[in-house]
Amino acid sequence: MTRSILCAAALALVGTLQAQAGDINPQRQIVVSYDDINVRQPAGARILLARIDIAARDVCGPAPDMRQLGAWESYRACAKTAADNAMAALPFNLMAMIERPQAETLASR
Repeated sequence: MTRSILCAAALALVGTLQAQAGDINPQRQIVVSYDDINVRQPAGARILLARIDIAARDVCGPAPDMRQLGAWESYRACAKTAADNAMAALPFNLMAMIERPQAETLASR
């Protein structure tokens, strides 16, 4: 069974970025697969979080020059919203899996 999540840019934020960065595609989505990792373990959950963060930056990118503060803040807000939306669409609480104590994960085996 293939497990994956879509990471998509928020349209309102993308519109702001388009005016400043010019290269953003509001229809852009990236599929993030996680069927190759055990997200019930903290290490696997951290891997999925990293994949979501990378996909969120890609869907909102390319990153503007850091000297363009307005564009940079819009880019960061877009990436955060895209990552938050992707995590909210998961059928489990990703952050709870990351913060789960090691003893609890071992006991659940």
